Amino acid sequence: MRLSYMGMLAVLGLLVLVGCQPPAQESAGERSRTSSTARPGVGGLVLPSEPVVSRLPRTGDVQAEPTMRVRVKVQAERAEFDSVRTITIAPLMSTGEPDPAAARRFTSPVTVAHDGQRFRFQDGSGRSLAWRAGAFHLSTGYGTDIRLGEHRYPGTFALVALAGSDGQPTGMFDVVNHVPMEAYLPGVLERELFPNWQLEAFVAQAIAARSYALFERRVNADRHYDIQATTASQVYGGTGTNPRAIDATRMTRGMVLTHQGAVVPGFYSSACGGLTQTATSAFPHFQQAVGITPLRGGVTCDHCRPSPNHRWGPVHRNADELADRIAAWGRANRNAVASLDGLRSVRLSHRSIAGRPARFEVTDRIGRTYPLAAEHFRFACNFAHPDRGPVPREQQLLSSHVEVRMQGSQITFTDGRGFGHGAGMCQWGAQGMASRGYTGRDIVRHYYPDAELRRMY
Repeated sequence: MRLSYMGMLAVLGLLVLVGCQPPAQESAGERSRTSSTARPGVGGLVLPSEPVVSRLPRTGDVQAEPTMRVRVKVQAERAEFDSVRTITIAPLMSTGEPDPAAARRFTSPVTVAHDGQRFRFQDGSGRSLAWRAGAFHLSTGYGTDIRLGEHRYPGTFALVALAGSDGQPTGMFDVVNHVPMEAYLPGVLERELFPNWQLEAFVAQAIAARSYALFERRVNADRHYDIQATTASQVYGGTGTNPRAIDATRMTRGMVLTHQGAVVPGFYSSACGGLTQTATSAFPHFQQAVGITPLRGGVTCDHCRPSPNHRWGPVHRNADELADRIAAWGRANRNAVASLDGLRSVRLSHRSIAGRPARFEVTDRIGRTYPLAAEHFRFACNFAHPDRGPVPREQQLLSSHVEVRMQGSQITFTDGRGFGHGAGMCQWGAQGMASRGYTGRDIVRHYYPDAELRRMY
């Protein structure tokens, strides 16, 4: 844990201020998945409210295997931890390290709650303790996994009390898994790819996921977590057991994508639909950092044709319903489109240098026009409205690579291509290339042109 995090805790009276913006609904719903079935998905869907990063992490920033801080439970009211032995709990000091003098050992399982002022712990023997501190460290002390919910996790945990935008305690807390990078990655790979895919597809995914994780680590340097465990970042379910995920991680230990001394964010999506997107179009709020040659897009891909989402549509939407969702997305994300008053027209106004849609324009009934980056437009169309609920699966936009027309009160999206933002590596394409004999290194070099591979530790 880095000092900047603990400094922030001190300033806030040991209560971390929760960002007032909820997660973008589409970032956690990019694909249909169940807890038992992996689905290739979308990595690197950074929320519009994230801070802008003007400089990528440098290759010299990491001298040894880093520890990733993965937020695995958000705004929890209760959590239960279990291990084969006892669990040691200690408050975190200003240095970011657990206080050994204050450490207490509890019999598993341990139930944690927060009453708005103190953390409350109760162990398997019935012993309970109320402890006033803003953050705690949990470990087994033996290097064994800890079970949280349905999953086992390597490493240790931090519990971080949360305050609302008014600075008042909420009685909720985040659970953050502190895990070495190479123990983290197998738990990502086996949930981002189908378990029977080619080993070399896993190798390519390991390189991309490691590179992307280092980018998120820089983006969130001043937060109490580096990366999330959902498609808001990349999916992580704890200890990985898939042999191909474990082997691919071992084979690529410390290996990342680099360009001119910087780590390349290893963005990836499920299926590009035949052509990859420019990263500056997919992530306009990061354009100062991601406007680099390996992420320029325009990579042609005929390897993802087997994807069930290679081509899709048409999708029909009611204009009033769509306008309500777009405006609601605008309110949730502090975008001017929050003022949208119905829909007069929707049009694709700009394409990226890669040839994919980069910007859409929506015009309301009184003639006001609002430009939206292609991915923001997709998020807005798929937004789960507080009153209308989520968008039915068959009406969702699977990507922003789509044509649009309006006739009367109906909006029709046609010629849909791919699934996800389309920047960087195409996962179905990686599997297709691996099936044809390409290596993982070949695959990442194809999807990230001019990138170099380097072992950082």
